[in-house]
Amino acid sequence: MTQKKAKLTLSPLGKTWLLDLDGTVVKHNGYKIDGHDTFLEGAREFLLGIPESDSIVFLTSRQDWCIPQTEEFLRAAGIRYDRIINNLPYGERIVVNDRKPSGLEVSVAVNLDRDQPFDLEYEIDGSLRSHSLPSSFFSSSSSLGWVTSHSWRSLRTSSLSFRNSMP
Repeated sequence: MTQKKAKLTLSPLGKTWLLDLDGTVVKHNGYKIDGHDTFLEGAREFLLGIPESDSIVFLTSRQDWCIPQTEEFLRAAGIRYDRIINNLPYGERIVVNDRKPSGLEVSVAVNLDRDQPFDLEYEIDGSLRSHSLPSSFFSSSSSLGWVTSHSWRSLRTSSLSFRNSMP
C-alpha cells in the first residue's frame, strides 16, 4: 500500500518535533527482533535536516531498560535530540495547543503507516507568524513573506520517563 504524500505549510517560528520512534523513525521493535535499531528509509536524513533552533522530542513505549541502547544508537548516528519520553501507553498520542492570536494553528499531526517510507514535505511561509512578536524577531527575508520548501523521504509525523540528550 502506498501512503498519501503529506505536505505541510509551517511558520518561520521555532518548532518542537514530537516523533514516535518505533515504526516511524526506526523499524518497529527492531531492537527486540534484531537486537538493534535500524532507521527507516529517509528517517535519519530527515532528522539531520531539522534546524538546530528546533527541539526534538522522541516518544516511545519502550521501557527504561532499553533506553541506554536507544540513546547510544541515536548518538552513534549523529542524531541530536532534546528529550526521550518513554514508558508511554500504546494508544493514541493527543496534542492539544492554543491558537496564536494571529490565527496561526500551532498543532500539526501526521499519521504514517508503520515501517513504511513516506514523503513528508513542508514549506516555511514567512507570512504565517504570531503578530505578538516584533518583525525584528524574523529575518528580513522571512518578514517579507518568503516561502521555502523542504522535502525528505520518510518520517511518519503509565509512568513517564524524561531523558535529556547527552551533550
